[in-house]
Parts: sequence; structure tokens; C-alpha cells
Amino acid sequence: MSRWWTASADSYFAHVKRDVILDAIREHKPGVVLPKLEKASKAELVSRTKRIFKGSTWLPEPLRTPSVFVQSPTEAIAAE
Repeated sequence: MSRWWTASADSYFAHVKRDVILDAIREHKPGVVLPKLEKASKAELVSRTKRIFKGSTWLPEPLRTPSVFVQSPTEAIAAE
């Protein structure tokens, strides 16, 4: 999915709540100092996402594709 769409300030972060933005930042950049960001306005958070997510392939949970595990026939038989 990240080939066709990226989460940007305009396409995603401007349309979700502050808590969703903060959770995305926590997930994408665990080392970012959040106490300052937690006090920032939504407009400031959206502005910061431009730098934090620049060039990123991060996707919100509903757009993520679950990993597909394909079991070979011999593995399936061995498991039985």
C-alpha cells in the first residue's frame, strides 16, 4: 500500500485527532521527545509530522497489510 499512498500532513495527519498523531510519532520514532510534543497544538503537531514522516513508508493500522505466511505442502504434512 505504501507504494501508492503515504501518510503526510495534508493527506492524513490534518484529519485525525492529536492522540492519533502522537501515537503515530511514538510508533514511527520511539526516540522522539514527546513531552514537548504533547503540549503542542494540533497545528504544530501536523507541521512537525512533515519532518518526522518525510520519506517514510509508515502506514496507519487500517492500511497495513498483514504478513502472509504460506506453508509449503511438506511443512503442512510434517505439522500433522
